[in-house]
Amino acid sequence: MKVCKKLITCFTLLFFLFVLVSCDKEEEEEKEKLDFTICDEKQIPDELKEILEEKKEDVFKMTFSTKDYLYVVIGYGEQNRSNLDIIVEEFSLGKNAIYVKTQLVGKEEEDKEIITYPVIVLKCPYMDLPVVFE
Repeated sequence: MKVCKKLITCFTLLFFLFVLVSCDKEEEEEKEKLDFTICDEKQIPDELKEILEEKKEDVFKMTFSTKDYLYVVIGYGEQNRSNLDIIVEEFSLGKNAIYVKTQLVGKEEEDKEIITYPVIVLKCPYMDLPVVFE
């Protein structure tokens, strides 16, 4: 009888532990990669260029849209070096949002010690979804 009670208690504890662990897990949202273009200055709408000029000294993340396109913009503010690149680590579509992750990295070439304003403008077809910057 004692062994039976201990087994029941043990299985009950294991069951509750399993329930707690599975409730705590966040399910990773399934995402699909989105095609995008990294815009050069000629591809950026004039209105967006004006906004970028105003914001360039500070770190910022924003979106801008036209009838046909969504522009996702990430600016890294004023930097005292010129040997920088921006890497796009993720640009994907989830159930209810677009997910974007970038990283500013230094290149190995000689640093010229000039002030730069690294910014990346990503363009994709227009979607009426929020953008999550990770």
